[in-house]
Amino acid sequence: MTLTNLGGVFLFDVDEAVFSQASKEMLLSGDFINPTYNGINRYDKPILIYWLMSLSYSIFGINEFSARLPSAIAAVVLSLVLFLFMKKQVDEKSGIYAIITFSFSTYFFVYSRAAVTDMLLTLFITLALLSFYSNRGMKGIVCFHLFCALAFLTKGLVGVVFPYGVCIVYILVTRQWDRLRFLFNPIGILVFFVIAMPWYVAQYKRNGMEFIEQFFLKHHFQRYTDVISGHKGPFYYYFVCLLIGMLPWVVFLPVGIRHGLVDKKGLSGFALIWFVFVFVFFSLSTTKLPNYILPSIPAAVMLISISMKNYQGQMIRYILLSGAIISFVLFTFVFGKILHRYGIEETGWLYLIGLINLLSVVFLLIRIKDESFRYVGIAFCMFLVFMVISLKGLPLAAERLQGELHRYSMFAKQHLKPNERIIAYRINQPSIVFYSDRRVVSVGSSDDLINNTPHRLLITKFKYKDEVLNTGFRLLQLGRDYALFER
Repeated sequence: MTLTNLGGVFLFDVDEAVFSQASKEMLLSGDFINPTYNGINRYDKPILIYWLMSLSYSIFGINEFSARLPSAIAAVVLSLVLFLFMKKQVDEKSGIYAIITFSFSTYFFVYSRAAVTDMLLTLFITLALLSFYSNRGMKGIVCFHLFCALAFLTKGLVGVVFPYGVCIVYILVTRQWDRLRFLFNPIGILVFFVIAMPWYVAQYKRNGMEFIEQFFLKHHFQRYTDVISGHKGPFYYYFVCLLIGMLPWVVFLPVGIRHGLVDKKGLSGFALIWFVFVFVFFSLSTTKLPNYILPSIPAAVMLISISMKNYQGQMIRYILLSGAIISFVLFTFVFGKILHRYGIEETGWLYLIGLINLLSVVFLLIRIKDESFRYVGIAFCMFLVFMVISLKGLPLAAERLQGELHRYSMFAKQHLKPNERIIAYRINQPSIVFYSDRRVVSVGSSDDLINNTPHRLLITKFKYKDEVLNTGFRLLQLGRDYALFER
């Protein structure tokens, strides 16, 4: 499922296209220290994701599949890690439940197919925390600090704050003071610095205080305390994200949380502290995005899998049954009308998803002694749903959201010389840079358009077309959302 049609849809703006283009520029320039986007230094994220995407490009070519492959591999590895860990710590059935609930969730489906850092970060944080919990010896110390270093190279300070924060809270709750030596072991700290710091030192030597101000102050502290790029949300934002991202398995989470409150020193207690720490941390953040709490999802998966193994009541089955029926109604009668409003006319695949949800009702109604058969059946239905979305839903969404920009970018690639640039008028769509292979000049006012930009091709939103026409540009192509102009 993870690799199905992985490269079959356009890159989505903004994040996917930015990471993909920055990695493309890194590979083509041969500068593997200083990431750039559109020729300008990019300080948003550390280096590791760009290295991995550049490596993927060098093997499979510069395309959508290569850009998304590191996330896909990280997701598969993380699934196997959760299975093996739960099998060892609890039993094989718990391991099966863990891989089912994670691999057949919306969070997995979305971020295993996205050319961004989040699945890679989640893998390293998970490996670090599992190393702390399962091994007190030198092997565990080295692994913990190794994976913290890789997480730090993936997304900065959160790669250290989360593992250390979760472990310290666990030590405080359980009063296992001797385990502080695990976290602050000199050999472990040396491992961390040897792996994590060379790139940061190299960046500082190259860009000085600009790197410190942009990377740490803006993209760490300011992003936490202020709203960046309009990404804000209410206090319950992540409750909604969790509900949607972990359907239908999230119904088992309350029981898992109850286990964690009782078993404070055990695996459930550790997973609960892990889950709550990340969840609360980002709930208090001013800037909010669904992907932020992805590092908490493996902990939620462990709580859910323990709950699935131990829960004997009927209430959860009734909730799942109600959810399946509601989902059938939504996909069959409601979502099609919504998609029509947004310009997606082909909606027959939604009826297929509705029928698959009815199939899940069968697994919920049949009488069986072994509940694992029921859960595997529901997981199979989730697999079919995600396959339909991969093969039909995502291509339609990509065409609707990115199709016009892709066509205009390819037009520019065919008609502009390599040193010519494209004007992006009052828009920020990095996919233009990726697909056109041309630099983009961002212009925010009609006066700047008249006075300062000699470039001959311009892309803007449909609603700004009259502003552009009044500056002497000629309309070449007009779409539903965007327009292409020539001077």
